[in-house]
Amino acid sequence: MCQKVKTTVQEFGKTAIIAIVAIFIAGAANAQSNTKDEGVVIKGVKWATRNVGKPNTFAEKPESFGMFYQWNCKTAWNTTDKTVTGWNNDNANCKAWAWETSNNVCPTGWRIPTYNELASLGEGAFGELNGVEGIYFGSGNNKVFFPAAGNRSGFNGSLFNPEGHGFYWSSSLRSSENVSVLLFLNSLAGMDTYKSNYGMCVRCVAE
Repeated sequence: MCQKVKTTVQEFGKTAIIAIVAIFIAGAANAQSNTKDEGVVIKGVKWATRNVGKPNTFAEKPESFGMFYQWNCKTAWNTTDKTVTGWNNDNANCKAWAWETSNNVCPTGWRIPTYNELASLGEGAFGELNGVEGIYFGSGNNKVFFPAAGNRSGFNGSLFNPEGHGFYWSSSLRSSENVSVLLFLNSLAGMDTYKSNYGMCVRCVAE
């Protein structure tokens, strides 16, 4: 009887060890997935399937908002709080004539898209992914989903998140004060310009 109990305890111990190892491996895989993405090729450009989360990482899921960034800045801002503290409303904040490599918030092997790359996405189809509104670009199996996360005001960082609105930075400065942005409202998508002190989403392309 004692031998049977001892054997059962040993087997339980082995099972527990295996479970712990499995959890560790799963955790490591999840950590890796935050910096790697299979990508989708649309019109010759390889797009990440997820927004940028914290600097140099991807958001957890394709429908996740990720984080907001001011143009050419590496400080991440959340996408949920109505107001934030410490917002820099100076339009010269992190200003340059291009989104500098040193401030690249994309994971290794990825970068901020140019005006032409964002514009090449063309028309989109508004829809949902796991209950989150956004827009699909591409066709067939080559589609990417951009969630409608809204943005943060350049004036004070307050959250602007009406239904169906999405704002995504390009790396292209259009004038001394304005940056090219992909803007969509439901299925209407196109390029616009905004001041660099706004907070917006980032979707990366492969280098």
